[in-house]
Amino acid sequence: MAENLPYEILALIAIHVKRDSGFTCALVCKHWTEPFLNAYWNYLSVDKRIIKQICSKSNLNNVYLKNAQRVRKLHFEYLSIDDIDSFSELQQVYQSIKRLEYFESYKNKQIFEIIDWNLWKPLSHLKISFEYKTPDTLKDLFTKLSVLPCLTHFTLKSTLDSWDEKKILAVSWSHIESLHLHLSRLEYLDVDFMLASIPKDDMELIKKVTPAHTVTNIRYNDYIDAPRIFYFALKYPNLRSIEFGKDAKAKPRHSNDYDQQQYLKDIRLLSTLDQFFPCLKNVHTYPEAYNRWPFSIFCDTLQHFGVNTECVKFHLYTSNRVSLNALSKCLKPIAESLRISWQHIFFAEDTESITDHFILYPNLVELHMDTHCQIEIDVILNKCPVLRLLDIKNSRIRLSGQPQYVHNDSLHPLQKVEIKSAKTSTLILEYISFHCRQLKFMKLDQVWFNAYDMGENGQLLLDIGFSQLKTLILYNIRSGVDIVSHCVIEQMGNTNRNLSYPDYNEQPVRSNWYYICLDESKQRKIALAWELEKSDVEFAKKYCKDFVRRKNHDRKHKSMEHNYCNRAPKKLWKKDLQYGVFVVRSGSVENYFLDSKRV
Repeated sequence: MAENLPYEILALIAIHVKRDSGFTCALVCKHWTEPFLNAYWNYLSVDKRIIKQICSKSNLNNVYLKNAQRVRKLHFEYLSIDDIDSFSELQQVYQSIKRLEYFESYKNKQIFEIIDWNLWKPLSHLKISFEYKTPDTLKDLFTKLSVLPCLTHFTLKSTLDSWDEKKILAVSWSHIESLHLHLSRLEYLDVDFMLASIPKDDMELIKKVTPAHTVTNIRYNDYIDAPRIFYFALKYPNLRSIEFGKDAKAKPRHSNDYDQQQYLKDIRLLSTLDQFFPCLKNVHTYPEAYNRWPFSIFCDTLQHFGVNTECVKFHLYTSNRVSLNALSKCLKPIAESLRISWQHIFFAEDTESITDHFILYPNLVELHMDTHCQIEIDVILNKCPVLRLLDIKNSRIRLSGQPQYVHNDSLHPLQKVEIKSAKTSTLILEYISFHCRQLKFMKLDQVWFNAYDMGENGQLLLDIGFSQLKTLILYNIRSGVDIVSHCVIEQMGNTNRNLSYPDYNEQPVRSNWYYICLDESKQRKIALAWELEKSDVEFAKKYCKDFVRRKNHDRKHKSMEHNYCNRAPKKLWKKDLQYGVFVVRSGSVENYFLDSKRV
């Protein structure tokens, strides 16, 4: 294998191998040395200690100098004045880098003024974080960077803590014009500074701006309003992805009291444009900007211009139910064209059902929900009729109880379901199995099933007999508060997808019993699925027949000490039967993973 793999394949493998392991792989044979050493040294984080070693003339076996030609990305930690003075020497050593990240932390001495940017002309990605800047700093920076012909990705971050300071040092539209004037080949732009308001008198000038045709992805702070969106629409006609990031230190205000006349005025302003992001496919934002501006205006304008947005990511952190309505108001105008949706919702009342505000998505094929509130699975399947992938995190999953949803027996084309860190009952997954006969992939990671789902025989039965799975992944399954470490995979051998109901009296074609234990044979402890032998299975079955008495007896003794990921050593498998057995009964399953290998 070592001799036959081509360099291109080895280089690809090396990128995905952990850094320490990659260095070991470089020693396998001469054929592996170059690709794995290149990957190992591709990224270098430089601090004060490393700068001294790089600049040391006495060290004849300097690994940093020997491998300098392999380094493609440099990241500079906080640098002192003395470190900054070493920049010229560092630049001579690392002339082939393509990516650079560093931090500007001094008011009177800017690193970008010291750097000889002509030596780093191959740079394609640049990220600069500012702790401080004067109003003229950015324009000086852009002038310096104009010598970089290959720069396509540029990120400017502000690390200021004070929101008042951010307002004073906001980025104006003239700053952005200067940026594009000097960096004409940008494809990706991320500006984390607050955006200054655009004066009314500047609107006529904005209509004459030169478009930045090469830019396809932007990310700006969400201190936004209609004039700034107007400017972006003119500046970035070929935009495919737009993101407005919220400042973690800011306290947002709600848009429910946004003046209705101003709302209509904003709509009219944006509708005067000849086009509005005609190529836009991805939107990543919050329903409400920091300054109360509702993003439903943005989405209404997308609908007005017939823009077919395909993917959205919305974040909402609120204790206000009105904000949930704001999210629905944002999504409704563009719901018909959406194919992928990410919804991150943290609602203070986890008894609130997010699906009370759920709208119809006729063409959605992929839905990711991280909600911290209740989700009604039947509502989602009915409101997303062509959904193929459903990913749910941090939620309580239930059925709505509404007859028009629960009693709908029509089949659904869902093929893949992933549930993580969620509370639910076996009934929910059985409901999915019944309605989604094309289901091929199921992943349950840290799922809390209701304690009353476990029978008196100690079996937590998940009967998904309608499902013919290709892949099943189970990890950290709980019954109430207890982790269930015993797992049984039963395969009924059903291949007829038109069955009305499975035959519960039918014996499984195949039944495999496993104990998820702590693998202590390796230096790094991991969870391991150990398959029980025939005699062990018989013991476990007898335990389940007398489960209540034996459980009470075992729990009188000292509780088990579970270590890594709440797992116990293999020798304690009998004692762990007191927490029950998780039984998955499916029509068939080609591959299943019960430990941490695929999580």
